[in-house]
Formats: sequence, structure tokens, C-alpha cells
Amino acid sequence: MTTAERASRAVATRFLLELGAALHRYGAGSPQIERVLGSAAHACGLRVHAFLLPTALFACFDEEEPPRTQLVRLEPSDVQLDRLLRVDALCARLFRGELEPEAGREELRAIERAPAPHGDLRVLLSYAVLPACFAAVLGLGGREALFAAVAGAAIGLLAKPMVRRARLARLFEPLSGFVAGALAVLAAQLFGGLAVTPAILASVIVLIPGLSFTLALRELAERHLVAGTARLMHAGISFLAIGAGCAGGYHALRLLLGEPPALEPEALPLPVAALAFLPCSLAFGPLFQAPLRELPWLVVAGAVAFGSVQTAGAQLGPELGAFLGALALGIASNLYARRFDRSATVMLLPGLLLLVPGSFGLRSLGSFFEGAAVRGIENAFAMAILGIALVLGLFLANALVPPRGLDA
Repeated sequence: MTTAERASRAVATRFLLELGAALHRYGAGSPQIERVLGSAAHACGLRVHAFLLPTALFACFDEEEPPRTQLVRLEPSDVQLDRLLRVDALCARLFRGELEPEAGREELRAIERAPAPHGDLRVLLSYAVLPACFAAVLGLGGREALFAAVAGAAIGLLAKPMVRRARLARLFEPLSGFVAGALAVLAAQLFGGLAVTPAILASVIVLIPGLSFTLALRELAERHLVAGTARLMHAGISFLAIGAGCAGGYHALRLLLGEPPALEPEALPLPVAALAFLPCSLAFGPLFQAPLRELPWLVVAGAVAFGSVQTAGAQLGPELGAFLGALALGIASNLYARRFDRSATVMLLPGLLLLVPGSFGLRSLGSFFEGAAVRGIENAFAMAILGIALVLGLFLANALVPPRGLDA
């Protein structure tokens, strides 16, 4: 091998490692990243065996003897749809032979430096709007929806200064739960009552790792056992941290102010609750940094998911409702991806967040903290069944409407 060939392969190797790290950083799943890296390596004239975990990327390049294995340490991060779409377009050009590895590395750096499509104020509004809409979907009243918005905004104010600092990031979930639990007791005392438990649940819905739980089940079902298990355990730890924080905040303020007066929630009018998915879907845009041009498709995804699960769930039960909702969402996402040559994640992610069973997980923890172990086990089992139903619905959708190549 000549010096020039060795240098060219070194550039291609660095590009592939940076590509895998970027896809992970912007929200792609482990199986998808491994498949994309295999295709990208072929386009670069290399062979790679990639193995991705939520916290590490292993890549073995076997052109040389002995084969070389490289490790890239990764950190969990939030979904960034705008940057994910840009990397998706970069991969498409690479596969068509329109992009060289060195130019690809420059583009990856440019994508990382590009400003986010939504500023801090919009993100903060999302933290307030999503809990309020979720409270309406849960059948809570206006008082609970208002509380959820205020508590969600308080959590949003904590998010930016804490998440970007490694030491503080570990405390973000329990501290957010503590704030929600404490504010719920305070609001109940000030305003003469509140449906405390469901109001707390609605206020922390942005944090609940129901999506991670569902993605973990999907990875396990795809025989990606190590990544799926790691993601599942991370989701479990997040549930525990949020639940412990909520319980701690609730009991701390209860000791100071006394038992909060509890009220049965008065559900908002049906048309209001039914239309709550609209601002909820739009709020996913700033939360996941979706491009402005994709916001209408987020609304479509919300309508498909919410409409399917509400219609089918009322007639067939929550399990079949979740299955049919995931089936309809998966088909719609694949059709969108094939028609516009964009990642199906744009529609799949926000739609799944309206379907995921994360609320059952927090209810389960709440039941355990209240001493109702049997009810807690029932809720945990219901969460697992709903998660499996979602995964099966997505698998059937991929069988009926094959996903686009980059999403396969």
C-alpha cells in the first residue's frame, strides 16, 4: 500500500467514525447507525464491522492485517432533527458518489456549528405547552393543565443551565421531579385543591423516558441485545430518578404545609381535549429542533397517532389501540420518507411520543411509593405490554410499506 493510499484510508476511517458519532449525537438508533456505517464504508472503498452502544462506538476495519478496531466514546444526547436531516442528506450524496470523505468531514463540522432553528424561548414554551396539552389528553381539568404548564416551564428553566454541565446534568431529573412534586403541594394549598398525582405526572411528561423504553424494546426485538439492554436500564434509572424526585418534593412540602387538599379533576370539554394534540405536536418542533418546514408533518404525525389510538383504543382496548396507532404511524412515516427522501424519524418520533407508555411507568413508581405494590406491578406490566404492542405495530408497518434505504 502506498503512502497516498494509506493517507486516503486514514481520512475515510476518521470520516466514518465522525459520521457514526454525529448520527448518534443527533438521535439515530443503534441498528440504523450500524447499517448506515456499513453502506458508507462500502461507498468509501472500505469494509467495517460497526458495533454501537448508547455510550460507545466500536468499528473494526479489516483491510489490513491484523484488522484494526477503534473506539469512540459517546455521550447520550437529545434528538436534533434539523441536524439529523442534514446528516441524512450527506449520507445520500455519499452513496451516490457525489461526496468525498474529506469534504464529508468538513460538512459534518459545518452541521455541528450551524445555529439551531429554534431559540431558547421557543424551547421554554415547549416545556410549558407539552405538559398542559398532556393534562388535557389525560382528562384533567383546566386547573391541572395550568399547573402542568407552570411546573413544566419551571423545569424548562432548569434544563439549560443543568443539562450542559456534566456534574449538574446527573441531578436534572431528580431535581425536576422534586420541583414538580413540591409545586403540586403548594398549588393545592394555595388554590384549594388539585388532582395532585395526575398533575405531577403531566408536568414531568417531557422528562419521562417512555420513548427510550420503546426504542429499547425495539432494539431487543431486532436482536441488538447489548444496546437494547443498556438503553432499557438507562430508561429504568431515569424512571427511578424522576419518581424519587417527585415523591421527595411532595413529602417535603407536605411536612411543611400539611396534607394537600385533593380534588377530582373536572375534565375539559371533549373538543378541547381532542384538539390538544395540535399544539402538542407543534411543541415537539422546538423540543427536538425540527426545521420549520417540517412542522406541518409533525402535526400530521400527531393526528395519525392520536386519532388511531383514540378511535381504536375506545373500541378494542389500549393494547390493540397502541398496536394500530403504531401501525398507522409507521406506514405514514415510511410513505413520507419515500415520497420526500427524508428520514422517517421526522414523523415517527413525535408520533411515538403520543403513543409511548411512559405515563404507566411513573404511575407504577407512584403506586410503589404509596405502598400499593400490587397496583404498581399492574401498571409496570401494562407499560411493558403497551411497549411491545408499539414495537410489533412498527415491525408490521415496515413489512407492509418497506422503509427507505437509509431508514431500513
